[in-house]
Amino acid sequence: DQQITAKHEYSEFLPSLNLVFEPLEDVIIRFGYAEVMARAGLGSIRPNSSVSVSGSSRSISGGNPTLEPTKAKTYDLGLELYFDNESLLGVAVFRKDIDSYVQGLRQTKLFTETGLPVEAAIDACNAGPDGYGANCNENMQWDTNTPLNGPGGNLYGFEVQYQMPFTFLPEGWDKFGFIGNYTYVKAQMDYVNTDGQILATRDLQGLSESTRSATLYYEDDKFSARVSLTDRSDYLTNALGRNGNDMEGTNATRNIDAAMSYQLTEKWKVSLEALNLTDEVDDQWVDSSGNRLTYYHATGRQYYLGAQYKF
Repeated sequence: DQQITAKHEYSEFLPSLNLVFEPLEDVIIRFGYAEVMARAGLGSIRPNSSVSVSGSSRSISGGNPTLEPTKAKTYDLGLELYFDNESLLGVAVFRKDIDSYVQGLRQTKLFTETGLPVEAAIDACNAGPDGYGANCNENMQWDTNTPLNGPGGNLYGFEVQYQMPFTFLPEGWDKFGFIGNYTYVKAQMDYVNTDGQILATRDLQGLSESTRSATLYYEDDKFSARVSLTDRSDYLTNALGRNGNDMEGTNATRNIDAAMSYQLTEKWKVSLEALNLTDEVDDQWVDSSGNRLTYYHATGRQYYLGAQYKF
């Protein structure tokens, strides 16, 4: 095996400021500014590449040891109203100016154009089902995935949260409560090739434009129960697409989960949990115009019965 060594250094000054102002009793205004960074994962900065063949798929996945961290300047402004015990209404707006964003560049190219030794293709083909030959060689198209730094872009949005126990209701109903949250985010990023040329300006990968959650709960000394809804809009998984497709994404999901528990004795507690009651699926697509199905994963509804004993 050949040892590959790479070295890359960087340093950053990351100031932050947090201000809290209470103009009225139970009313809080918060402002925050920070310069932040997120280092790329170890897999993204490794100096070597892995070459593999699975069925008819030929792929090359490499790291980039010269990656800079993703850096951003963040601005947050929030208003919180504590109108009763354990009750909160909060509204916040935020903005992030993202720089040196770490993106993945997926391309299809001849193996001979990658700069890797031909022996790597021969070894990978020989480990595949067809071996090295007419169906697998260095003169065929291979799928490549390489991380690099893009110029970034801007992210902005707002969030609303609400929390309230129903203590104002008659006895028997006053143990109920509600927790809700809604977030809207818009992020436009510039995606580039290895030469720094902007190929597209699209949404930030993995980020839904809107997410919502709501939980109705009941809580007393022995029994607790809650039903939760989580909803997110569709989002991009690959802003540049592969194999001639302009982009790839995942469709919107809506999940409902439920859980309850009962304290039988001081030491024994039993619980029941139900996940994905809406029978939601992981539904991914390619090509924004055709929305053609590329991945479909269904787990079905899941139920768990548990018991807990304290020694």
